[in-house]
Amino acid sequence: MARGRRVNMRKVLEAREAQKRRFASYGGSFTRKLKESLATRGNIDLGNLLKSIKTRTKFNWGQDRFILTVEMLAYGNFLNKNMKPNGYPNIDAIKAWVRRKGLKPQKGVKDINALAFVIARSIKNNGFATYNKNNIGWADLVIQQEVKRLKGRAKKDLRDLVKKITIDALDFNNVK
Repeated sequence: MARGRRVNMRKVLEAREAQKRRFASYGGSFTRKLKESLATRGNIDLGNLLKSIKTRTKFNWGQDRFILTVEMLAYGNFLNKNMKPNGYPNIDAIKAWVRRKGLKPQKGVKDINALAFVIARSIKNNGFATYNKNNIGWADLVIQQEVKRLKGRAKKDLRDLVKKITIDALDFNNVK
């Protein structure tokens, strides 16, 4: 009497864990590309924003959803969206930045306090001009490119996973 094929659950779980690690690697490449994009724009002063960029990955097997979350300091979104603050930005932070950059007051600006105020007023009125020629923020541009790339990569990885589960998880040795 012939018996049906038996699924080797250990192999299925191993394949699932391997796929979770693969999805987690997407976050690492995404973080690297965000940091590279920010660095090429020359917006780095102390590097705190650059250091703060992290991605978290999660796969919800019950809902078949892969979630990639980007975390960074709040002002990263201001830089990305060229948002204008509701009020003046922190004048003391701007003064510290002016000192680090070695900027000197010119043309009717008498001292560093006045220079910091002029810069703060410009940020309040104009936002952070970090858009590219297509009016897309630095992070949005990376997100668009990476989502496109990762969709293709995820499809390939999932096809490979199904193939591996199909081949490895079925135990043909127990068929009588």
